[in-house]
Amino acid sequence: MNISVPVGTEVDYVSFSFYEPNEIRKISVKQIVNPVLFDALGHPTKGGLYDPTLGPFQKSQICATCSQDHFNCPGHFGHIEVPIPAYNPMFFDNLYALLRAKCAYCHHFRITRALMKKFSAQLTLLQRGLINEAQALDEIVLDIKKAGKDDDNLEDRMENNSISLSTAEEYIDHIDELLQDALSDKEASRFASKDYKVTVINDVRKNVMRDFMRQCLAAKKCGNCHGITPPVRRDGAAKLFQMALNKKDQATMDRLMENTGGFRKLKEFKNGQRFMTPYEVLKEIQLLFEHEGDIATLLFGARDPRVPGFVKKATHHMFFIEVLAVAPTRFRPPSVMGDKTFESPHNELLSGILKGSHLVRDFSEELQALSKEEPVDKKRLEFTRNRFVDSIVNLQHAVNSFIDSTKNPTQVAQGKTVAPGIRQALEKKEGLFRKHMMGKRVNYAARSVISPDPFIETSEIGIPPVFATKLTYPEPVTAHNIKEMRQAVINGPNKWPGATHVQNEDQSIDVLGDLSLESRIALANSLLAPQSSHGASQPGTAYPTRTQTINKKVFRHLRNGDMLLLNRQPTLHKPSIMAHKARVLPGEKTIRMHYANCNTYNADFDGDEMNIHFPQNEIARAEASMIANTDNQYLVPTSGDPLRGLIQDNVDSGVWMSSRDTFFTREEYHQLLYGSLRPEVDGTGGGRIQTLEPTILKPVALWSGKQVISTVLKNLTWGKSQLNMTSKSKVPAKFWGPNAKEEEKVLIVEGDLVHGVMDKSQFGASAFGLVHSIYEIYGPESAGMLLSILSRLFIKFIQNHGFTCRMDDLILTDDGNQWRRDLLDNGLGLGSEAHLEFLGLAETAKTASPEVLAREFKLRMNEVIRDDNKLAGLDNAMKAKVNKLTSAITTKCLPDGLVRPFPKNDMQMMTVSGAKGSNVNATQISCLLGQQELEGRRVPLMVSGRSLPSFRPFDTSARAGGFVTGRFLTGIRPQEYYFHCMAGREGLIDTAVKTSRSGYLQRCLIKHLEGLRVHYDHTVRDSDGS
Repeated sequence: MNISVPVGTEVDYVSFSFYEPNEIRKISVKQIVNPVLFDALGHPTKGGLYDPTLGPFQKSQICATCSQDHFNCPGHFGHIEVPIPAYNPMFFDNLYALLRAKCAYCHHFRITRALMKKFSAQLTLLQRGLINEAQALDEIVLDIKKAGKDDDNLEDRMENNSISLSTAEEYIDHIDELLQDALSDKEASRFASKDYKVTVINDVRKNVMRDFMRQCLAAKKCGNCHGITPPVRRDGAAKLFQMALNKKDQATMDRLMENTGGFRKLKEFKNGQRFMTPYEVLKEIQLLFEHEGDIATLLFGARDPRVPGFVKKATHHMFFIEVLAVAPTRFRPPSVMGDKTFESPHNELLSGILKGSHLVRDFSEELQALSKEEPVDKKRLEFTRNRFVDSIVNLQHAVNSFIDSTKNPTQVAQGKTVAPGIRQALEKKEGLFRKHMMGKRVNYAARSVISPDPFIETSEIGIPPVFATKLTYPEPVTAHNIKEMRQAVINGPNKWPGATHVQNEDQSIDVLGDLSLESRIALANSLLAPQSSHGASQPGTAYPTRTQTINKKVFRHLRNGDMLLLNRQPTLHKPSIMAHKARVLPGEKTIRMHYANCNTYNADFDGDEMNIHFPQNEIARAEASMIANTDNQYLVPTSGDPLRGLIQDNVDSGVWMSSRDTFFTREEYHQLLYGSLRPEVDGTGGGRIQTLEPTILKPVALWSGKQVISTVLKNLTWGKSQLNMTSKSKVPAKFWGPNAKEEEKVLIVEGDLVHGVMDKSQFGASAFGLVHSIYEIYGPESAGMLLSILSRLFIKFIQNHGFTCRMDDLILTDDGNQWRRDLLDNGLGLGSEAHLEFLGLAETAKTASPEVLAREFKLRMNEVIRDDNKLAGLDNAMKAKVNKLTSAITTKCLPDGLVRPFPKNDMQMMTVSGAKGSNVNATQISCLLGQQELEGRRVPLMVSGRSLPSFRPFDTSARAGGFVTGRFLTGIRPQEYYFHCMAGREGLIDTAVKTSRSGYLQRCLIKHLEGLRVHYDHTVRDSDGS
């Protein structure tokens, strides 16, 4: 959108309806009759789907209808006359319901006149927006039931003709009276909604319609003539069959015919059913709409949004296709490959309809000729009639494929796909709306692999030069930026920072890639000169010296500081799109991103790709800079918790640096601060660094690691009130030993870090830490700057310190291994103990002989295995026992049983500080893997009662149920490895299944809730105000 050009009009309304046959004939310029597209010379045939009257076939041709060329001709519709009406596949379900709901004799709906009056009144009131009055009519039926002399259902009494006519008439008169009162009540009309598509009214209308159809289908006898209608059966979306009545109903109808004589005789049935031709169905529906025009219009009438309350009279034409509109040629372009031309898939379907129409017409003429012959050849006549019916069904299949290809069981060759119909071109993710209108491919965008770069700011994004020279911004030329714009034009499209185009005041474009250096210099020197216009030089112009209102624009290259929108799919929440400042990095080939943004985008650097979008006007740049910028996305909207933080090596480095035993010399102290604060680019403090006095003066001046953090905080908040806070670190006090338990608590007084270590809880994605406090007190920019400074500081420290994970970080001492062995040996009987307790044999085991106990045990185990609930109870009993054992081993051996204690143990440093992994990972490496679970249960048993062939049937040992006593450090047995693989495979499957299900669930929620707004009266309303 060009914001310099105001929008003069807007769309007031949109309506959808179906063309009737006469309307299609009026807009059509040609009837299509020829299924052959091209003649022998490759030219479009007359009367074919590429007829010249539908629009130019090639760019060089002129339209035969409007005499315009290819670019100006809008295209013209044609039409195909269908020889026998075809069902509209979009409304086949409604057509089928109407056929089953109508009476085959009197052509009315089968419900009584009283019920018909009630439904008609309800729909009329809903049409006027009177929802309360419409719902009140349901209560009136209940009142009448109570007022009746007996407790029979009103509908049943009316159907059985056991209610006097005066009672039904009274009910109808009562409904009429209420309807007129409601429509004339000005007070009620004042609060009624004028809009048709109001969610609440629409829901009530759907319920009324559903109730109406259910009542019609439930009525066996017609409420008007008491006839019993034969049931109707469908076959797909192409055939309808009328079924014969059963003997009892047929006998009832025979008696009615004898007594009254007012029923028409139905056609004969073959094998208990007969095929209903589309023409016969059309006549049936036409008669229904003639007899029940009012209720049919209320059900199916088209609304005119320009006239509130107006409903166009419904006709039967919407259910049938008698004339098919053919889209203009420009919307069915042929594909060209070399010198060969291939027809559009759309044409293939239309050709099928044309061929099917010709077959129906031919068989119809043949059938008429055979029926007139003397004598009639019955065998040949029956054969031709069957072929005629087959041709009708094939034509219906062709029409179905054209509109909705899923309606037919179409057989296609292997490797080919079914040609998409009109519905497939519009619906779902690959349809016109979602793929090309609601979302589309855009210009001024880039996509590449992301790589980590901890030395850029957290709010920046590193851009490779190949993107910087392709992405451009239309910057208006003013006296303030003329110098930069001139240099950009002189540099041209291939030298950064340059420009690719210059747009003049009359919107004409100069392409700089086509100009020489001298021409670019001349153009650069004339950027501020007004363009010489034809109108200004003419005598008699109203304002010959009028100042130009639109400046020239230079499409300059992307440069440092420009705002870019970064997006990583899937875009699951708001911060998945954030605005970064561009930093062009010469020599790079990938997008460079800071680690702090990984959690926000859910990105890693194993090949992930991200999209870049370059906003193209000042409003978009302002929104990106002030609203969508990365610093403002520190808290996630879902819960208000922090999203951004430092990870992995930075966390380890932060713990080491802020430990009590870390000291730095003057050179190291200054180097760390200079590299992290960056005073040369005005990182903090106006280009100066405020330093602290050393902690130790003699023999050498030394600064502690905590002082480095304090210096950063004082420089960050220089000139403002200093920070005071208390918090808790992630590393528990027991890891620091008895002399430094206060290191668990972080205390900052007037910007000085007094005690406590910096770990994930302080500068990671954790609430109530240091960075979160800075965000709340000093603002988003300060929090983003602190993350950038700490990132550079910790990386600079770890470059000299180093970090690795070695084997002796994982090994237990001899005492630790002995503790582990003793606990495992003591737990060997846990399985048997848990089984006996669960089976109720704990007391029996003390007194009974082994043979008796084994027999009883086997009987009860067979019973448990057959009942899944009992087996689940046994699993829970076993898991409770072995999980206690696992916890005991972990508590005893970690960290006291390790060869290298914390903080020198790098594995423990990672898991305890929150840098990577958890205590479970350390346990599985050094102690044991523990119980393997599948869907919350132990490893399932086979029919034989074994979990694997290598175990005995009904083995009570914990190991047979998936308890792995081995560890990764010394290896695990084959059976344990198999159990571990089963659990791992389940995790993979869960992830794959949950991704698709949660994605669809989120889409459902968003699409249903996207129109909701909180209004000033504290109500939550839909987009229509309801």
